[in-house]
Amino acid sequence: MRSHHREHLQADLREAIQSLLTRGLNDPRLDGAMCTITRLELSQDLRNATVNLSVLPDKVQKRAFAAVKHAEPHIRRQVAGKLDLHTPPLLAFVLDQSGKRQAASLEALAKVAEEREKLGRAAPEGESGQTGLASHPSLGNPSDTPAGPQV
Repeated sequence: MRSHHREHLQADLREAIQSLLTRGLNDPRLDGAMCTITRLELSQDLRNATVNLSVLPDKVQKRAFAAVKHAEPHIRRQVAGKLDLHTPPLLAFVLDQSGKRQAASLEALAKVAEEREKLGRAAPEGESGQTGLASHPSLGNPSDTPAGPQV
């Protein structure tokens, strides 16, 4: 039963904190920043919560994250009132860089796809512009060869 309570409290905390970050903090350091909770982990004893936070764009990340960390006591009080908690958990905000790494990976994949497309358009007449093993002349396409052993 305790685990069920912890999961609900964790979800409620995440929603309440996200709501405050979205429209409840009045700090000019947050202007132009989009703060998103990517993960919230509540300790087993419900006394501590680690809040992973993504801040975009990169150019305002440091100052916006500093503003959120500075507002931690205020956020904690607001969340306690909203969720009717006598003793709210201590909040530890951690900057989450996973979104940044994911965006870089997607950008690299898009660049590869664009280069492949350019190579396909530049292929001489009669060539498909395919890349990879299937386009290798000695390997061909596996679906082009008959099934079973060859005699």
